[in-house]
Amino acid sequence: MSDWENIEALLYSGQAENMELALLLAKGEGKDLRPRFQQLQDCLAFYEEQYRALYSFPKLFDQIREKGLQLSGLGLFELPDCLLALAPLAKSVDISRNKLRKFPLFLLHFQQAETFNLAHNQLVQLPEHFWSLKQIKALHLENNLLIRLPERIERLSQLEELSISFQRASKLPASLAQLQALKGLFIQLDSLDGFPMVIFELRNLERLILQGAGLQLLPQEIGQLQNLHFLALREAPLEELPPSLGQLPQLHSLHLVGLYRLGQLPEFLCELPQLQALNLNDTPLNGLPKNLAGWKNLRALSLFGTGIQPHDEQQWQAKIQAAIGTIEEVIWDF
Repeated sequence: MSDWENIEALLYSGQAENMELALLLAKGEGKDLRPRFQQLQDCLAFYEEQYRALYSFPKLFDQIREKGLQLSGLGLFELPDCLLALAPLAKSVDISRNKLRKFPLFLLHFQQAETFNLAHNQLVQLPEHFWSLKQIKALHLENNLLIRLPERIERLSQLEELSISFQRASKLPASLAQLQALKGLFIQLDSLDGFPMVIFELRNLERLILQGAGLQLLPQEIGQLQNLHFLALREAPLEELPPSLGQLPQLHSLHLVGLYRLGQLPEFLCELPQLQALNLNDTPLNGLPKNLAGWKNLRALSLFGTGIQPHDEQQWQAKIQAAIGTIEEVIWDF
Protein backbone atom coordinates (compact mmCIF):
# COMPACT_ATOMS: atom_id res chain seq x y z
CA MET A 1 0.00 0.00 0.00
CA SER A 2 1.07 3.61 -0.53
CA ASP A 3 1.83 5.86 2.42
CA TRP A 4 -1.55 7.57 2.02
CA GLU A 5 -3.36 4.23 1.96
CA ASN A 6 -1.60 3.28 5.17
CA ILE A 7 -2.70 6.55 6.75
CA GLU A 8 -6.31 5.94 5.71
CA ALA A 9 -6.13 2.40 7.06
CA LEU A 10 -5.11 3.84 10.43
CA LEU A 11 -7.97 6.34 10.33
CA TYR A 12 -10.57 3.68 9.55
CA SER A 13 -9.23 1.20 12.08
CA GLY A 14 -11.58 2.82 14.56
CA GLN A 15 -8.97 2.69 17.32
CA ALA A 16 -8.49 6.06 19.00
CA GLU A 17 -4.66 5.92 19.07
CA ASN A 18 -4.50 4.89 15.40
CA MET A 19 -6.89 7.63 14.36
CA GLU A 20 -4.83 10.24 16.20
CA LEU A 21 -1.68 8.88 14.55
CA ALA A 22 -3.36 9.15 11.15
CA LEU A 23 -4.06 12.83 11.75
CA LEU A 24 -0.40 13.45 12.64
CA LEU A 25 0.99 11.47 9.69
CA ALA A 26 -1.38 13.22 7.28
CA LYS A 27 -0.17 16.57 8.57
CA GLY A 28 3.39 15.44 7.89
CA GLU A 29 2.33 14.70 4.30
CA GLY A 30 0.91 18.20 3.99
CA LYS A 31 -2.70 17.03 4.19
CA ASP A 32 -5.36 17.88 6.73
CA LEU A 33 -7.53 14.95 7.83
CA ARG A 34 -9.31 16.93 10.50
CA PRO A 35 -12.35 17.78 8.31
CA ARG A 36 -12.86 14.09 7.53
CA PHE A 37 -12.42 13.17 11.17
CA GLN A 38 -15.13 15.70 12.01
CA GLN A 39 -17.36 14.12 9.34
CA LEU A 40 -16.83 10.73 10.95
CA GLN A 41 -17.81 12.14 14.32
CA ASP A 42 -20.94 13.59 12.72
CA CYS A 43 -21.68 10.13 11.26
CA LEU A 44 -21.55 8.68 14.77
CA ALA A 45 -24.07 11.26 15.98
CA PHE A 46 -26.31 10.65 12.95
CA TYR A 47 -26.38 6.87 13.44
CA GLU A 48 -27.05 7.25 17.16
CA GLU A 49 -29.95 9.57 16.43
CA GLN A 50 -31.47 7.38 13.72
CA TYR A 51 -31.06 4.03 15.44
CA ARG A 52 -31.35 5.26 19.04
CA ALA A 53 -28.31 3.32 20.13
CA LEU A 54 -24.80 4.09 21.25
CA TYR A 55 -22.16 3.85 18.53
CA SER A 56 -18.39 3.74 18.68
CA PHE A 57 -16.07 4.09 15.70
CA PRO A 58 -15.24 0.33 15.66
CA LYS A 59 -18.95 -0.55 15.80
CA LEU A 60 -19.87 1.90 13.04
CA PHE A 61 -17.00 0.90 10.76
CA ASP A 62 -17.65 -2.82 11.21
CA GLN A 63 -21.32 -2.28 10.39
CA ILE A 64 -20.52 -0.34 7.22
CA ARG A 65 -17.98 -2.94 6.10
CA GLU A 66 -20.43 -5.79 6.72
CA LYS A 67 -23.75 -4.29 5.63
CA GLY A 68 -22.82 -1.22 3.63
CA LEU A 69 -24.53 2.14 3.99
CA GLN A 70 -27.84 0.74 5.27
CA LEU A 71 -30.40 3.53 5.80
CA SER A 72 -33.59 1.90 4.56
CA GLY A 73 -37.02 2.81 5.91
CA LEU A 74 -36.01 5.74 8.10
CA GLY A 75 -38.40 8.27 6.54
CA LEU A 76 -35.55 10.59 5.57
CA PHE A 77 -36.12 13.60 3.30
CA GLU A 78 -32.39 14.11 2.82
CA LEU A 79 -29.07 12.59 3.86
CA PRO A 80 -26.30 14.49 5.67
CA ASP A 81 -23.15 15.18 3.66
CA CYS A 82 -21.01 13.79 6.48
CA LEU A 83 -21.83 10.29 5.20
CA LEU A 84 -19.35 10.94 2.40
CA ALA A 85 -16.62 9.98 4.90
CA LEU A 86 -17.92 6.39 4.88
CA ALA A 87 -17.39 5.95 1.13
CA PRO A 88 -14.08 4.01 1.43
CA LEU A 89 -15.79 1.32 3.54
CA ALA A 90 -19.15 0.69 1.87
CA LYS A 91 -19.62 -2.12 -0.65
CA SER A 92 -23.33 -1.36 -0.98
CA VAL A 93 -25.77 1.53 -0.57
CA ASP A 94 -29.36 0.98 0.58
CA ILE A 95 -31.37 4.18 1.00
CA SER A 96 -34.68 2.61 -0.05
CA ARG A 97 -38.08 3.36 1.50
CA ASN A 98 -37.34 6.96 2.43
CA LYS A 99 -38.76 10.23 1.09
CA LEU A 100 -35.82 11.45 -0.95
CA ARG A 101 -36.69 13.81 -3.82
CA LYS A 102 -33.12 14.36 -4.97
CA PHE A 103 -30.26 11.93 -5.35
CA PRO A 104 -27.59 12.75 -2.72
CA LEU A 105 -24.65 13.82 -4.88
CA PHE A 106 -22.03 12.70 -2.36
CA LEU A 107 -23.06 9.11 -3.14
CA LEU A 108 -21.25 9.50 -6.48
CA HIS A 109 -18.06 9.06 -4.44
CA PHE A 110 -19.11 5.58 -3.24
CA GLN A 111 -17.06 3.98 -5.96
CA GLN A 112 -16.58 0.70 -4.10
CA ALA A 113 -20.34 0.10 -3.83
CA GLU A 114 -21.57 -2.62 -6.19
CA THR A 115 -25.23 -2.40 -5.09
CA PHE A 116 -27.41 0.72 -5.09
CA ASN A 117 -30.91 0.26 -3.71
CA LEU A 118 -32.79 3.51 -4.34
CA ALA A 119 -36.27 1.97 -4.49
CA HIS A 120 -39.40 3.42 -2.88
CA ASN A 121 -38.38 7.08 -2.79
CA GLN A 122 -39.55 10.12 -4.75
CA LEU A 123 -36.63 10.47 -7.14
CA VAL A 124 -37.47 12.08 -10.49
CA GLN A 125 -34.08 11.54 -12.12
CA LEU A 126 -30.52 10.50 -11.45
CA PRO A 127 -27.52 12.75 -12.13
CA GLU A 128 -25.52 12.35 -15.33
CA HIS A 129 -22.42 11.13 -13.50
CA PHE A 130 -24.34 8.31 -11.82
CA TRP A 131 -24.15 6.35 -15.06
CA SER A 132 -20.37 6.48 -14.87
CA LEU A 133 -20.29 4.28 -11.74
CA LYS A 134 -19.18 1.28 -13.76
CA GLN A 135 -18.66 -0.91 -10.70
CA ILE A 136 -22.42 -1.21 -10.07
CA LYS A 137 -23.71 -4.78 -10.31
CA ALA A 138 -27.18 -4.36 -8.79
CA LEU A 139 -29.48 -1.35 -9.22
CA HIS A 140 -32.96 -1.05 -7.72
CA LEU A 141 -35.04 1.91 -8.90
CA GLU A 142 -38.65 0.77 -8.62
CA ASN A 143 -41.38 2.87 -7.04
CA ASN A 144 -39.87 6.29 -7.61
CA LEU A 145 -41.10 9.13 -9.83
CA LEU A 146 -38.83 8.29 -12.76
CA ILE A 147 -40.23 8.95 -16.22
CA ARG A 148 -37.51 7.30 -18.27
CA LEU A 149 -34.32 5.29 -18.19
CA PRO A 150 -31.57 6.98 -20.23
CA GLU A 151 -29.62 5.35 -23.03
CA ARG A 152 -26.55 5.96 -20.86
CA ILE A 153 -27.45 2.93 -18.77
CA GLU A 154 -25.33 0.96 -21.24
CA ARG A 155 -22.29 2.36 -19.40
CA LEU A 156 -23.08 0.05 -16.47
CA SER A 157 -21.44 -2.84 -18.26
CA GLN A 158 -21.11 -4.97 -15.11
CA LEU A 159 -24.79 -4.68 -14.15
CA GLU A 160 -26.26 -8.06 -13.17
CA GLU A 161 -29.51 -7.06 -11.42
CA LEU A 162 -31.96 -4.30 -12.40
CA SER A 163 -35.41 -3.44 -11.10
CA ILE A 164 -37.37 -0.53 -12.54
CA SER A 165 -40.79 1.10 -12.76
CA PHE A 166 -41.94 4.40 -14.21
CA GLN A 167 -44.29 7.16 -13.12
CA ARG A 168 -45.87 7.57 -16.56
CA ALA A 169 -45.82 5.96 -19.99
CA SER A 170 -42.28 5.35 -21.15
CA LYS A 171 -40.10 2.90 -23.05
CA LEU A 172 -37.02 0.97 -22.09
CA PRO A 173 -33.96 2.27 -23.96
CA ALA A 174 -32.62 0.21 -26.84
CA SER A 175 -29.19 0.41 -25.21
CA LEU A 176 -30.43 -1.96 -22.51
CA ALA A 177 -29.55 -4.74 -24.94
CA GLN A 178 -25.88 -3.92 -24.39
CA LEU A 179 -26.07 -5.11 -20.79
CA GLN A 180 -25.21 -8.71 -21.53
CA ALA A 181 -24.00 -9.32 -17.96
CA LEU A 182 -27.60 -8.81 -16.78
CA LYS A 183 -28.94 -11.93 -15.05
CA GLY A 184 -31.92 -10.59 -13.10
CA LEU A 185 -34.59 -8.14 -14.29
CA PHE A 186 -37.76 -6.86 -12.62
CA ILE A 187 -40.07 -4.51 -14.54
CA GLN A 188 -43.34 -2.96 -13.38
CA LEU A 189 -45.24 -2.74 -16.67
CA ASP A 190 -48.12 -0.47 -15.67
CA SER A 191 -46.63 2.64 -17.23
CA LEU A 192 -44.66 1.21 -20.16
CA ASP A 193 -45.67 2.17 -23.68
CA GLY A 194 -46.01 -1.31 -25.19
CA PHE A 195 -44.17 -4.50 -24.34
CA PRO A 196 -40.40 -3.94 -23.97
CA MET A 197 -39.16 -6.29 -26.69
CA VAL A 198 -35.56 -5.32 -25.90
CA ILE A 199 -35.80 -7.81 -23.02
CA PHE A 200 -35.48 -10.69 -25.46
CA GLU A 201 -32.02 -9.51 -26.53
CA LEU A 202 -30.75 -10.17 -22.99
CA ARG A 203 -29.87 -13.80 -23.70
CA ASN A 204 -28.04 -14.32 -20.39
CA LEU A 205 -31.06 -13.54 -18.23
CA GLU A 206 -31.65 -16.13 -15.52
CA ARG A 207 -34.38 -14.38 -13.48
CA LEU A 208 -37.22 -12.34 -14.97
CA ILE A 209 -40.16 -10.75 -13.15
CA LEU A 210 -42.86 -8.94 -15.13
CA GLN A 211 -45.68 -7.34 -13.20
CA GLY A 212 -48.65 -5.05 -13.71
CA ALA A 213 -51.70 -4.22 -15.79
CA GLY A 214 -49.51 -3.37 -18.78
CA LEU A 215 -48.68 -7.07 -19.19
CA GLN A 216 -51.57 -7.91 -21.52
CA LEU A 217 -49.66 -10.14 -23.90
CA LEU A 218 -46.54 -12.25 -23.44
CA PRO A 219 -44.77 -12.49 -26.82
CA GLN A 220 -43.59 -15.79 -28.29
CA GLU A 221 -40.05 -14.44 -28.08
CA ILE A 222 -39.98 -15.42 -24.39
CA GLY A 223 -38.73 -18.76 -25.70
CA GLN A 224 -35.47 -17.09 -26.77
CA LEU A 225 -34.43 -16.69 -23.13
CA GLN A 226 -33.00 -20.18 -22.90
CA ASN A 227 -31.06 -19.50 -19.70
CA LEU A 228 -34.09 -18.53 -17.61
CA HIS A 229 -34.18 -20.35 -14.26
CA PHE A 230 -36.85 -18.21 -12.61
CA LEU A 231 -39.88 -16.56 -14.24
CA ALA A 232 -42.63 -14.63 -12.48
CA LEU A 233 -45.68 -13.09 -14.16
CA ARG A 234 -47.68 -11.16 -11.58
CA GLU A 235 -50.92 -9.22 -11.22
CA ALA A 236 -51.64 -8.97 -14.93
CA PRO A 237 -54.65 -9.43 -17.26
CA LEU A 238 -53.01 -12.19 -19.31
CA GLU A 239 -55.60 -14.45 -20.93
CA GLU A 240 -53.18 -16.92 -22.47
CA LEU A 241 -49.57 -17.98 -22.42
CA PRO A 242 -47.41 -18.52 -25.52
CA PRO A 243 -46.45 -22.14 -26.38
CA SER A 244 -42.78 -21.09 -26.40
CA LEU A 245 -43.05 -20.82 -22.61
CA GLY A 246 -42.92 -24.61 -22.55
CA GLN A 247 -39.58 -24.54 -24.35
CA LEU A 248 -37.41 -23.13 -21.58
CA PRO A 249 -35.13 -26.05 -20.71
CA GLN A 250 -33.53 -24.50 -17.59
CA LEU A 251 -36.69 -23.13 -15.95
CA HIS A 252 -37.05 -24.55 -12.44
CA SER A 253 -39.26 -21.94 -10.75
CA LEU A 254 -42.44 -20.57 -12.36
CA HIS A 255 -44.72 -18.06 -10.63
CA LEU A 256 -48.06 -17.26 -12.29
CA VAL A 257 -49.51 -15.07 -9.56
CA GLY A 258 -52.63 -12.94 -9.77
CA LEU A 259 -53.31 -13.68 -13.45
CA TYR A 260 -57.02 -13.13 -12.96
CA ARG A 261 -58.05 -13.76 -16.60
CA LEU A 262 -56.00 -16.87 -17.31
CA GLY A 263 -58.58 -19.48 -16.29
CA GLN A 264 -56.68 -22.55 -17.44
CA LEU A 265 -53.12 -23.81 -17.52
CA PRO A 266 -52.02 -24.91 -21.00
CA GLU A 267 -50.81 -28.48 -21.38
CA PHE A 268 -47.49 -27.34 -22.81
CA LEU A 269 -46.41 -26.18 -19.37
CA CYS A 270 -46.02 -29.87 -18.54
CA GLU A 271 -43.15 -29.92 -21.04
CA LEU A 272 -40.87 -28.05 -18.62
CA PRO A 273 -38.58 -30.91 -17.57
CA GLN A 274 -36.65 -29.04 -14.86
CA LEU A 275 -39.62 -27.39 -13.15
CA GLN A 276 -39.28 -27.75 -9.37
CA ALA A 277 -41.58 -25.01 -8.01
CA LEU A 278 -44.92 -23.83 -9.40
CA ASN A 279 -46.71 -20.93 -7.70
CA LEU A 280 -50.28 -20.31 -8.93
CA ASN A 281 -51.49 -18.16 -6.06
CA ASP A 282 -54.50 -15.92 -6.76
CA THR A 283 -54.83 -17.15 -10.34
CA PRO A 284 -58.38 -18.59 -10.72
CA LEU A 285 -58.17 -21.96 -12.47
CA ASN A 286 -60.56 -24.64 -13.63
CA GLY A 287 -58.07 -27.35 -12.76
CA LEU A 288 -54.57 -28.62 -13.43
CA PRO A 289 -53.25 -29.95 -16.76
CA LYS A 290 -53.85 -33.60 -17.59
CA ASN A 291 -50.23 -34.47 -18.32
CA LEU A 292 -48.95 -34.09 -14.76
CA ALA A 293 -46.29 -36.72 -15.45
CA GLY A 294 -44.33 -34.06 -17.30
CA TRP A 295 -43.57 -32.42 -13.97
CA LYS A 296 -41.44 -35.28 -12.75
CA ASN A 297 -39.09 -32.91 -10.84
CA LEU A 298 -41.80 -30.80 -9.22
CA ARG A 299 -41.24 -30.41 -5.47
CA ALA A 300 -43.44 -27.45 -4.50
CA LEU A 301 -46.93 -26.54 -5.75
CA SER A 302 -48.97 -23.61 -4.38
CA LEU A 303 -52.66 -23.40 -5.25
CA PHE A 304 -53.81 -20.76 -2.75
CA GLY A 305 -56.49 -18.55 -4.25
CA THR A 306 -56.90 -20.66 -7.40
CA GLY A 307 -60.33 -22.05 -6.58
CA ILE A 308 -58.94 -25.60 -6.63
CA GLN A 309 -60.35 -26.86 -3.34
CA PRO A 310 -59.05 -29.75 -1.26
CA HIS A 311 -62.49 -31.39 -0.95
CA ASP A 312 -61.09 -34.42 -2.67
CA GLU A 313 -57.57 -33.96 -1.40
CA GLN A 314 -56.77 -37.66 -1.13
CA GLN A 315 -57.81 -38.22 -4.74
CA TRP A 316 -55.73 -35.25 -5.86
CA GLN A 317 -52.76 -36.41 -3.83
CA ALA A 318 -53.05 -39.89 -5.27
CA LYS A 319 -53.32 -38.49 -8.79
CA ILE A 320 -50.31 -36.23 -8.33
CA GLN A 321 -48.23 -38.92 -6.65
CA ALA A 322 -49.04 -41.46 -9.35
CA ALA A 323 -48.02 -39.02 -12.07
CA ILE A 324 -45.09 -37.22 -10.44
CA GLY A 325 -44.13 -38.92 -7.22
CA THR A 326 -43.96 -37.31 -3.80
CA ILE A 327 -44.14 -33.50 -3.72
CA GLU A 328 -42.52 -32.02 -0.66
CA GLU A 329 -45.04 -29.18 -0.32
CA VAL A 330 -48.55 -28.65 -1.70
CA ILE A 331 -50.50 -25.58 -0.58
CA TRP A 332 -54.22 -25.96 -1.30
CA ASP A 333 -56.87 -23.26 -1.58
CA PHE A 334 -58.50 -23.55 1.83
